[in-house]
Amino acid sequence: MNYATETTEYINELSTFAEEAPNLEGPELKSRLESLKDSIKDFMKLEAPSIAEDIHKELENKSQVLLDATNKILQDGEVTIEQLKQSEIYKIIDNITKLKNQIEDLGL
Repeated sequence: MNYATETTEYINELSTFAEEAPNLEGPELKSRLESLKDSIKDFMKLEAPSIAEDIHKELENKSQVLLDATNKILQDGEVTIEQLKQSEIYKIIDNITKLKNQIEDLGL
């Protein structure tokens, strides 16, 4: 797969999580957060072509903040939607999602 496709899939996965998370509870929410954490780690291993280095660095930085916020919620024990709403997770996902058009515009 090419960089733009993989990055778009990552951003779409974040968007889907943000849409579905409010309807999840307890173990299911925790499981989705664990899956989100794995997706973030996988994305951060991705190597960007030179044309996408700047935007990739921005995505990496935002993804690291998202990973830290996700880890904090998971470390607190029981996972609730209230914790999620009080965290930065939704804001960070929204910020990352806004970069999707820039990735697509690279034409990779």
